Amino acid sequence: MKRLALIIAVFGSLLFPAVTYAGNNSYSYDLIKTGFIVNEDSTVSVSETQNFDFKGEYHKGWRSILMDGIDEVTDISVTDNGTGKSLVKSNHSLDKTDPDSWGKYYVSKNDGRTNIEWYYDAADEKKSWTLKYKIHGLIGFYNDGDSFYIDVIGDEYAAAVGAVEAEVTLPAGAGAGISIAEAYTRVRESGIFEEKNISGVIDGDKISFSYGAIDSGVPFTIKVGWPEGFVNRRAYWSYFIGRIWQWPAAVIFAVLAVFAIKAYHKKEREGKGVIVPQ
Repeated sequence: MKRLALIIAVFGSLLFPAVTYAGNNSYSYDLIKTGFIVNEDSTVSVSETQNFDFKGEYHKGWRSILMDGIDEVTDISVTDNGTGKSLVKSNHSLDKTDPDSWGKYYVSKNDGRTNIEWYYDAADEKKSWTLKYKIHGLIGFYNDGDSFYIDVIGDEYAAAVGAVEAEVTLPAGAGAGISIAEAYTRVRESGIFEEKNISGVIDGDKISFSYGAIDSGVPFTIKVGWPEGFVNRRAYWSYFIGRIWQWPAAVIFAVLAVFAIKAYHKKEREGKGVIVPQ
């Protein structure tokens, strides 16, 4: 029996070597670097660079943006930093193992998140991509000024991050009155996670944050505040009202269209009446 088991084990390793290799796959982030530009129209433009270190074979990247406190994420794009080429958007999810899928990305929305998945061919190498998008409704308006907070790294990250950097660019002149410029994350001290605050470095209208290694599943959050008057609050409320009225307007249009179609068919059925020859 022992000899038979040995023979099976040897032949099994020859027939299915990929199974063992796949089990040894792992990846980490050397660096996640994110830039936030606060626009005067109340939107925030984001440029997020992710530097991966792959051990083994991989074909799909994933970024999930939590929509808690956010109205909408638009203008999404993905760029391969190795080639400098922009990925092509797909209107549906793709098979990551199909070479025709590589170089494309797909966006979906579910469970209160906006998900970006992109497809590539990588094996035992370092690769980097930059995700760009625009956030609507991130900025909060208060009596003492405007502010926003966001997870640069969320708890959905399943791999360790070697270093994290974030830079916030405010509208011209807003940096002189910054009221909040802080970040916070959790660090493991004696086997227990403890929250740690990191102050931002202010240079004019730019605030920079940086931190070293972060464990998987640990968020890194930044919070920035500045005086009122540098962001057009009316622009946001105009967008917000327009977004609210999209659905009612669509419903009203659909109802009117149904009535118009019914009236048209009724007129066709009734015809022009009896025509008396002269």
